[in-house]
Amino acid sequence: MRGKSGHLSVSRRAASGLVMAVAGAVAGLLLAGCGGGGSATSVGPSGESASASGSPTGTATGAPDPSPSPTPPAEPRAAVEQAVRDYLDAANVAMATGDTTRLRALSTPECTCLRLAESIESLYASGGRAEGARWDLEDLTVVDVTGASGSVTIKFFAPGYQEVKADTSTPRDPYRFEQLVSLSLSDGWRVKDVDELGRNPA
Repeated sequence: MRGKSGHLSVSRRAASGLVMAVAGAVAGLLLAGCGGGGSATSVGPSGESASASGSPTGTATGAPDPSPSPTPPAEPRAAVEQAVRDYLDAANVAMATGDTTRLRALSTPECTCLRLAESIESLYASGGRAEGARWDLEDLTVVDVTGASGSVTIKFFAPGYQEVKADTSTPRDPYRFEQLVSLSLSDGWRVKDVDELGRNPA
């Protein structure tokens, strides 16, 4: 996950985003989109986060400044950032348990990232599991929030894990990923598209 910065418009790529995180049939889907503590995602430094701005100042006599303070831009940006963190948490829970309920709830119906949910459901339905599969968030930057649309870039580490099926266990290599996540505001912020910007063996 190196190299990506701005991304305001995102094109859906059939084999990209949250569906291309790890090589292999189900593996490639499982770790293709992005743990620890109380939540499933271990979060590193974030790029842009909420910070209030423009508080009114008083005059020399103590009277309030007549000019209104600007609307803090941090609020919608913080909401978009939290939505992405929640999505990554939900993805980690889904990979660990096979329960994709929250993962689907945080995605729009047309999101290509739903392939991740489908691959997890398929793996667990067949009696398989992904031991140790998770996405450790290393960096998150809010690129843009305009109206009902937002975009965020993330960098995350996908550690090596074991893909277990029946009597077989296949090791999967660790990777680092960089992605652009696009969101839309409709009954809360939800992921609508994911575009892979970079992938490198760890």
